[in-house]
Amino acid sequence: MQKKPKITSKDFSAFSERFGRGLAVARALDRGQPLPFSKTVVEIDLAAFSKTLTEKKRVALFDLVQRDSYSVTELAEKTGRDPSAVRRDVELLESVGMVRTVKEPNPGHGAW
Repeated sequence: MQKKPKITSKDFSAFSERFGRGLAVARALDRGQPLPFSKTVVEIDLAAFSKTLTEKKRVALFDLVQRDSYSVTELAEKTGRDPSAVRRDVELLESVGMVRTVKEPNPGHGAW
């Protein structure tokens, strides 16, 4: 004779947890209190973000750094652009949160 699976209340623990969270949110809304379990949304300047992506050269830089880390000089060589122009675009991409720069010592040039 084959045993049938049994369902116990502990099988519903995930549901119970979600229900409890939903209830806490509903109560907070009723009382006009801040919502528990809410996620923080980071405000961005959508116009600046959009403008950043309208320049094809910046999009090319962004595509490169998504695959690997590069120095400004390496990015300039890969894109055939002037390093100072690449630096400006990297700073702009960083200002809207699309990339992050990390200072690393240059091998053979000592530590800073």
